[in-house]
Amino acid sequence: MRKAKDLVGKTVINQATGEQIATVRDVIFDRDARSVAALLVDGGGWFRDARVIAWESITGIGDVIMTSGESPIRSASELPAMQEERGQDVRLTGLPVMSESGDRIGTVGDLFIDDNGDVIGYEVKQGFMTGNKFLFADNVQTVGRDAVIADTFDNAANTQVVDVDAVPDGWRILDIGPKTIEQYSEVIKGA
Repeated sequence: MRKAKDLVGKTVINQATGEQIATVRDVIFDRDARSVAALLVDGGGWFRDARVIAWESITGIGDVIMTSGESPIRSASELPAMQEERGQDVRLTGLPVMSESGDRIGTVGDLFIDDNGDVIGYEVKQGFMTGNKFLFADNVQTVGRDAVIADTFDNAANTQVVDVDAVPDGWRILDIGPKTIEQYSEVIKGA
């Protein structure tokens, strides 16, 4: 899992040629902000002659981003997956995060993605004194131009500790339990 912002500024190297081909300028998400559609490497304005690397062309992410294919950089208009995104120009970071009951939870600080480009969750900034919280993508109902709408995001929510294979219907795993903590502690002690 990595923050989407951490991709910005990374060098892109073509695996087939070993050449540095670009630097990532931004991350472009699909219409629902559920997965990465592409990496923007040359803007020219939002999608006007924009040059992108489709997420499917990414073969590895480490200190640099590795791509496959002889010509992984394409015009955004050439990629069918980008057609829906053209003209959207929605900046996700800074959007207010609202509960379905209308309460302001905070603002989007970043998005967490996995190696497949799927959004796992959102970093929600709640202010200087309170810090940031993690909002699972499953708790997000809508990502719009003006706000992200989430299920209630409350530290006082009902909780229970159960085995990983006994999670009740309608409940989600939000953290590790005491058995896992004990297992991790044993591994750390042995290190």
